Amino acid sequence: MFSTMPPVQAAETFSVNADGAILIDAETGQILHQQNADAALGLASVSKLMTVFIVLDHIRSGELKWDDTYKVSKRVHELSTDMSLGNVALVEGREYTIRELYESILIFSANASTVGLTEKIAGSEEAFMPYIKKKAKELDLQQINFVNATGLNNVDLQGQHLPGTGPSDENVMSTKDVAKIAYHMIQTYPEVLDITKQPRKVFGAGTENMVEMTSWNYMLPGYLYEYEGVDGLKTGNTTFAGQCFVGTVQRDGIRYIGVVLNARDKDNNSTYDGRFGTMKELFDYAFTTFNKTTKADKDTVTQVKVDGKEAKVKLATALPFYEDKHANTKIKVVATANQHKGKIKEGDIVGTAHLAYADGKEITYLAQPPQVDLVATDNVHAANKTKAAAEGAGNFFSRVWKTISNFVSNIF
Repeated sequence: MFSTMPPVQAAETFSVNADGAILIDAETGQILHQQNADAALGLASVSKLMTVFIVLDHIRSGELKWDDTYKVSKRVHELSTDMSLGNVALVEGREYTIRELYESILIFSANASTVGLTEKIAGSEEAFMPYIKKKAKELDLQQINFVNATGLNNVDLQGQHLPGTGPSDENVMSTKDVAKIAYHMIQTYPEVLDITKQPRKVFGAGTENMVEMTSWNYMLPGYLYEYEGVDGLKTGNTTFAGQCFVGTVQRDGIRYIGVVLNARDKDNNSTYDGRFGTMKELFDYAFTTFNKTTKADKDTVTQVKVDGKEAKVKLATALPFYEDKHANTKIKVVATANQHKGKIKEGDIVGTAHLAYADGKEITYLAQPPQVDLVATDNVHAANKTKAAAEGAGNFFSRVWKTISNFVSNIF
């Protein structure tokens, strides 16, 4: 499919038809393209990724197990019967495993399953909201306001919207913040892709409420917008938010993450062509424009001053960088030494390094720039404080004597 992808616009003119868009490298978080990425926008069911993330945290900590069960409340049952929303039927009083509900969220965007998991963790959806705020702070999300866990408009919650929220309120977040959630989730829990890559799965097999769930991600294999390498992550759509999608794709060991909020088609309509067409443009742009380089690999040698002494150092590991194949991009290693006392031996860690553009401009990343350790390649004696003090005293008396000598010579 690489050879069939159309040429894309130059980096300075490339854009997609969405209110917000961003493209990042999933390994380093390097931002490769962004449009209006800091504005708070509607995100609809993409909101569910926050609940999924918190569930995964609880699984890892042992507070939840996949085989633990949730007993369906009256509220969750009633919500599950609204088939105008994304749902699987949940029978009141019946128990479902955490894994079943988790899978129904990621594959079928099940709203009642989402509320059920909030009740399992916190007792109620209202009590779950502080968990979302805490996770948002942990992920350093800057533009976020959640009024519920599902991403539905409050008008769809049958008059049971949370206290303190308006009857037609809806979740908002910036495109960049959505990318942070996806980036950290894939970094921390790559196994989430084992579920999101599934085009379909049966929920409640063997029961009268069995549902064949089909993924809303139509870029997966076998669907209309199939795109080689796509294996996640989450769709969303409401009247307010429009067509939203967090997509991820991997080819030849390189993974990209793209986010589009309120994506539209070429006729400016909110359609599946808009949702998946804009994501295809982002992914095509990634594969045709960028090249992963390891110019700054683990053998890159540079010099830094350690306590006033020159020390030759090398990078402990490679610093990957995604360069525009069509531009003459120049990068440099920015090395920072730590303070040391006494002798520096070959192999000692003496500082850190990151990459920047040769003109000094910082490369943009979703979070902190990747850093690697600097390792000494030879032995160096750092300046000794006693010796330095003695040298300083000697220089002082030398200057005094020189002044006296000059004064005496001027008299005579």
